[in-house]
Amino acid sequence: MLKYNGLSLKTKIMLLLTLVPLMTLSAYLYLVINIFEQDKIAYVFDSTSNVSRSISAQVKNQFISVITSLKPAFKEYITSGSPGGITQEILNSNKEILSLTFFKYENNNYNLDKQIEQNDFIQKDWSKTNPELVTWLVEADLRQRIVKNIFNNNSLVLFEKIAPENGSFKFIVAIVYKNLNLVSTFQNPSQLKIYLNNDVGDILLGIPIDDSKNLSGLLNKNYFSELKKKNGNDGTEIITGSNKISYLTSFSKTGFSDLTVTTLIDKKHALSAIKTLLRKSVLFFGFLLTITVLISMFSSQSLTKAIQDLFEGTQKIANGDFNFRLKIKSNDEVGGLVEGFNLMSTEISRLMKETAEKARMTAELQTAKTVQETLFPQAYSDFETIKLAGFYEPASECGGDWWYYFKVENKVFVCIGDATGHGAPAALITSAARSASSVIENFQLTAKEYVRLLNKSIYDVSKGKVMMTFFLGVLDLKDLTFSYCNASHEPPFLITKKSGPPKRKDLKLLFDVNNPRLGENKDTQYKEATIQLMPGDSIFFYTDGISDIKNKNNEYFGERNLIKTLVDIMKDYPNALTAIERYKEIILSYRQNSLLEDDVTFFMLECKDKNS
Repeated sequence: MLKYNGLSLKTKIMLLLTLVPLMTLSAYLYLVINIFEQDKIAYVFDSTSNVSRSISAQVKNQFISVITSLKPAFKEYITSGSPGGITQEILNSNKEILSLTFFKYENNNYNLDKQIEQNDFIQKDWSKTNPELVTWLVEADLRQRIVKNIFNNNSLVLFEKIAPENGSFKFIVAIVYKNLNLVSTFQNPSQLKIYLNNDVGDILLGIPIDDSKNLSGLLNKNYFSELKKKNGNDGTEIITGSNKISYLTSFSKTGFSDLTVTTLIDKKHALSAIKTLLRKSVLFFGFLLTITVLISMFSSQSLTKAIQDLFEGTQKIANGDFNFRLKIKSNDEVGGLVEGFNLMSTEISRLMKETAEKARMTAELQTAKTVQETLFPQAYSDFETIKLAGFYEPASECGGDWWYYFKVENKVFVCIGDATGHGAPAALITSAARSASSVIENFQLTAKEYVRLLNKSIYDVSKGKVMMTFFLGVLDLKDLTFSYCNASHEPPFLITKKSGPPKRKDLKLLFDVNNPRLGENKDTQYKEATIQLMPGDSIFFYTDGISDIKNKNNEYFGERNLIKTLVDIMKDYPNALTAIERYKEIILSYRQNSLLEDDVTFFMLECKDKNS
């Protein structure tokens, strides 16, 4: 604790009693401006929120009206297999619908079937020449409906997935739609900018600011990712854009696909009235300051000098000179303040060094995470006779789980591993495993030979200090023989397709062989086993991170739920991608954004049957 003696600072402050009104006025001015600003912002938010909600409802009603009006055309297409008189009559009566393009689902793909358009539609071949069409069709199939701005002429393309209940066939219809009243709503030139955008910030309607193509390039990068997570349908926020301008933003989800109505208004423009208030207040403030300066001239020279030194010291600190120190020239409160200032400078210097070191370590971890992401394959692949789909989420910046697959001639290799712990040490082991695998996969090896070479590589890197459980399977795409070698990893589950839904007893564990972990002993000789798979069979691979998932009540997911969930998702023997998506949704719902204690990895291998 700092102590001082000598003349009390209270005595010196008595000479400056005239400063009290100035200080009171400053505080009052600050409070008034702050309250005025908050009130003004609340008023703007209330107004823009009403605008967002109103336009959002208009957008939803417009699109629902379009789809409703086209239902007879969809029915005609389902019944006759081709758009006919009913469809043409609908187009003739609704000039806002410029074109209808039907993509029929055949041979696991959506193929262009029929196209019908208004006579004045000038983009007749868009569905044949656009390179992104396949991506849009896949997205529409997954999300049921999407909206895109393809032509940059204020006409929108609504991709609507239709799957009739009778199961005859499913198709996606691309509706080119342009409503001038709707366009004018978003093109109205004013200080309030109104946009129709999707959940990644792409502008579908509205006048871009500074030639920005999308709002995610203007607002901070977290705005739209956070907006997707919000449960509410609307909200407001103050955002500083990439152009260094602060905006008062409001959003309202339309409830139609992922469309959102977003409004922006320059905060400086919205609060322009504060400038006038501040200008007049500053003039009055300057008048009082002049009187205050005259009074302060009669104050103690020592007090004035000490305060000046403190001011200069704070300027140096603000400019980054944390080694600056003041000389203590008095034993009163000012002397104690100077001593405290010196102690503060020392502590700030120490904290800045610690902060720089932490920032360096954080940057290195982020780099490691970016590099590690390249170790994993595509989450979904379709080979001649099998499909593969997987999921991975690390518990920290870097993870110790790894799954991979690759094809050598007519064989597909699949593997999954779990290094001891997680974080940077475990990530280094997975990187070593991936690097070694890149070399080993160039040779035609059996499962046990592959694992034996990989074990030597892991041991050379970790010297037995960090090990990895590992499972490798080799599937012959022609005769569906599956050879596998297990190095103390959780054995995967084999699900054989039968006439009814599977039960727990129908899940077969592949644990005919079990060998030591990778990196435990350099000279370990590994054994392998071989089973015969049949079309329709699936194998579920996983790491123990699934059992360690906790919910908000700190309850583990556990092995029992792991097996029960697998049985539930396979009730109708879905394809690999659907099964993995179902499993992911269940564990995410159970977890409820709780922190992971271990990395979570799982994937499925599906042997296609003739109905796939």
